[in-house]
Amino acid sequence: MALNSTRLFGILSSRGVPQLSQRTIVSKALREVKEKPAPYPYEEKKFRYLTQLTDRTLPRMDENSKLICVEGAPGIGKTELAKKLADEFEMLYMPPVSHDEIYTGPYGVDYRKWDDLYPDFFKCFGEKDFIKNPLGSCEGASDRYHGRVLKMKWLNQLKAERHILNTGQGVVMEGCAHSDYCHFNAAYNAGWILDETPHMYKVTLDNVLFHIPRPNLIVYLDAPVDVSQKNIKAMGNEWDKDSPVWNNTQYITDIADEYKNNWLRDMQEFSRVLVYDWSDEGDTEVVIEDIENTELDMIELYSNQQKDWRYHHEVIAAQKRYQCTNYRWIEKKLACFHVDDIWYNEIWLSNTDDAMTMANIFRHVSQERYAPGANKHLGDDMMMINLFGMHSAYASKAAFKHNKFFQRAEGNYENSSSDWEFKNVKLE
Repeated sequence: MALNSTRLFGILSSRGVPQLSQRTIVSKALREVKEKPAPYPYEEKKFRYLTQLTDRTLPRMDENSKLICVEGAPGIGKTELAKKLADEFEMLYMPPVSHDEIYTGPYGVDYRKWDDLYPDFFKCFGEKDFIKNPLGSCEGASDRYHGRVLKMKWLNQLKAERHILNTGQGVVMEGCAHSDYCHFNAAYNAGWILDETPHMYKVTLDNVLFHIPRPNLIVYLDAPVDVSQKNIKAMGNEWDKDSPVWNNTQYITDIADEYKNNWLRDMQEFSRVLVYDWSDEGDTEVVIEDIENTELDMIELYSNQQKDWRYHHEVIAAQKRYQCTNYRWIEKKLACFHVDDIWYNEIWLSNTDDAMTMANIFRHVSQERYAPGANKHLGDDMMMINLFGMHSAYASKAAFKHNKFFQRAEGNYENSSSDWEFKNVKLE
């Protein structure tokens, strides 16, 4: 059973008219088929301002148009539970963030194979590297790693909101941006973060979190530290062996304490929270039943509960959808990560010499010579470009499959290799 379940409200309207409570999220066995508009193809078709008038949002939404976030101790089965919940409620499963999406180019090129050429500031440092050596090979590696993780979690949450509002399908994800500070603080307490970084991290959090909605429902899986360490060891991963991260009992304890003493308590004002003891892998059927009995729709008028997902009418829903689907709006939101303090911080911003060195390296390692979708040598269809000179990189941008590791300045010819260099001296 859940250690902290939600309460049901019997009064809906300000007039005090009693309403019968009904289940909200429904499993596929009990779910009724409802006629509603087809999902909007947001990754292929632009969502413009006037599209709000012709393609309505709320008719797609139903009782399962929710965001569920699975949090908890490491190594106790969060991924398995999240996948089962997504299948049971016919939702989209979003895996935990990974640096693979940063270090892999839009055409599948792994930029990590040239890591020995990069300046120290740009050395590749992902999840496995952090687990093996949380300090990294150079100053600030762990600080920048945690900054990238926050940004990826934030982007995942934005993509979840976009998917829900454009398709009506719910999303189950692992880890959210709102809980990321639990891991950051634990890393700082362990001595893996520099003293000047917490200020930068807090300023960034304050500048970006209000752009994304909190989850409708949080499922937290709890387990003692020794159980987590035992399970991680049993996985047999090479990078987990003798890890200074997983062997640091205080680090794992700090994460759990922050979750249970502060974060879950604070999030209960806005999201429903269910907590389970998952030491021996709990009963998934119990979790499913508890979720079905959790009230997510019939909320008191002035309550903060589910505040981020209560649109009241089509206009508000359409505006929210436009702001998380239109790519210009997404770029504006992403720009909020560039806080003013970053310009005075040598840990998060590279110096000019290192940036110029990387630009020169990428003249030779980038497989794409032009914008995504316009590289004939990589198999892109060039018919529209050849016939009409028309090209759009929207599909790549909407899917976030562009180069997210290092981008050369656009419009500067010196940042691109010459035709001869591109054909003859590409680094392999």
